[in-house]
Amino acid sequence: MQLGTRQWEILAADVPTGVIHQGLVYIEAITFVGYTNAADNFLIQDRDGNTVWEGKGHTDLSPVDSGTLTTVANGIQVPTLDTGKLLFYIR
Repeated sequence: MQLGTRQWEILAADVPTGVIHQGLVYIEAITFVGYTNAADNFLIQDRDGNTVWEGKGHTDLSPVDSGTLTTVANGIQVPTLDTGKLLFYIR
């Protein structure tokens, strides 16, 4: 896991348990990449368990883009990330 100022990289191999970031986060977009199967799932929640974004891979294994997201006031956690990695683009 790498948390930079403008981009965060969360790898399935070392996804942390619990909350990654506690406070307010301005998320421009998230991309799911490097997964190995179209059935691979991901789930991103705030620290209270509310879903921020969830989905699964594409059959052609192309990147899955969130489109424009918004502010998340209650931190971020990733309870599910089967394979690959999530790239968070932070404002």
